[in-house]
Amino acid sequence: MKFRHYDSLKIFKTTAQYGSFSDAAAQLNLTKGAISYQIKILEQELGFTVFNRIARGVELTSKGQELLLSVQAAFGDVENKINELRKTDVQTLT
Repeated sequence: MKFRHYDSLKIFKTTAQYGSFSDAAAQLNLTKGAISYQIKILEQELGFTVFNRIARGVELTSKGQELLLSVQAAFGDVENKINELRKTDVQTLT
């Protein structure tokens, strides 16, 4: 089965960074409910939980930690490529 929820990975990454649906929602200009729903859909698609819900936020599961490392690396690669392409785009002919 092909993974379809790549857009949810940014929400996952931000939620992991802040350790809270509320803080991630504020950072992404979404509601806490929207964050919670997207994480629920992501976990259903993945077939495993990425967060343990705790009293004052969330914490990554072991599989969530592994996924986060992969997501951070992939997003980092994309950011690096974008920056590289921007630098080559600013060269002008005179």
